[in-house]
Amino acid sequence: MKKKFKIIGFTISLLFSNTTHAQDTIAAWYFPNSSADAVVDASLPINSSRWISCEKGSGFTVLPIYYTDNGADYPTISDDKCGKATGFHNGGDSAYWMVKFKTTGYQNIKVSSKQWSSMAPAVGPRDFKLQYKLSGGSVWTDLTTVTVGNDWTTGLISEYILPSVCENSSSNVSLRWLMSSNMDIMGGTVTDSTAETSIDDIVITGELITSVHSLTENNITNIYPNPSKGNITIELKDKIKNIQMFNLLGTCVYNNTTVKENILKIDELEKGVYLIKIISENESLEIQKLIVE
Repeated sequence: MKKKFKIIGFTISLLFSNTTHAQDTIAAWYFPNSSADAVVDASLPINSSRWISCEKGSGFTVLPIYYTDNGADYPTISDDKCGKATGFHNGGDSAYWMVKFKTTGYQNIKVSSKQWSSMAPAVGPRDFKLQYKLSGGSVWTDLTTVTVGNDWTTGLISEYILPSVCENSSSNVSLRWLMSSNMDIMGGTVTDSTAETSIDDIVITGELITSVHSLTENNITNIYPNPSKGNITIELKDKIKNIQMFNLLGTCVYNNTTVKENILKIDELEKGVYLIKIISENESLEIQKLIVE
C-alpha cells in the first residue's frame, strides 16, 4: 500500500542560512524582564501559546514560579530574569520543571538549558535528570543527568539531541527536568521548603525537513538552478501531480494542480527562502528548499 504523507505548519519564525543543517528555534524561554512570565518567548507559530510549569508529587501539585530574580545572562543583559521556584524539599523523583511543544516539519531536535540552586538561607537541590514523553504516553524516558550548583554554568545542558521519535511530531513532545534525589548542592539533604531552584535559557531547536520520500530514494527530485534568479526546472522520475510554494510566513505563493511541464516561473517572487512541496502521481511527497536571489 502506498503511504501518503502530510506535513503541516510550514510557518517559520526565523530565517535559516543556506546550509541544510541550520537550526531554527522551535520554542524558547529566556524570561526577559519585559515579559518575564511562563509564556514562551520565541517559537514557531505552532508553539506560540506554550508555557513552562513547575509541579510536584503524584497529584501533580503546581508549584508557583517567580520571575523577579536575575537570570543566567545578568549582568551582561541587565534586565535578564529567570524562573524560580521553592517547594522542592523532599522532592526527589517527584518535583520538576516541564515544557511542551510540537516539532511538525522538523528533525534533529536539540535542547539547551541552564539551572541554578540557592546556597543560603536554605540550600537548594543538586541532582536533576532530563526526561521526555510523547503525547498519549505514560512513561517518562531518561535522557541525561544534570548536576546543579550555585551558579549558571554547572547545571548546563548544551544542544542535547533528542531521540528521533521526537522529530516531525504534530502532537506534544514533553520535556521535564526532574529532581532525581534529595541531595542539596552542599551534599546534605533538601528539607527546607524555602530552598530555591531556578531555570533559564530553555531553547529547543530543530532542522527543517527539506526532503521527505514516501516510496524510494530513487524518486529524488532535482531542482535547478538553486539559488535562482528566474525560472527553475524540477526533475522527478514520476509525473508531478501538484506543486506548491510557501514563503517563510507560511503563505502559499504558488499552487499548480494541473502540472503540464516541469518548469516553474519564479521571476515575480521576492528575494528570499521558499519551500517547494512536490506531490507525484504515486502520492510520494518531497519538500525542497529554494533560494531566490
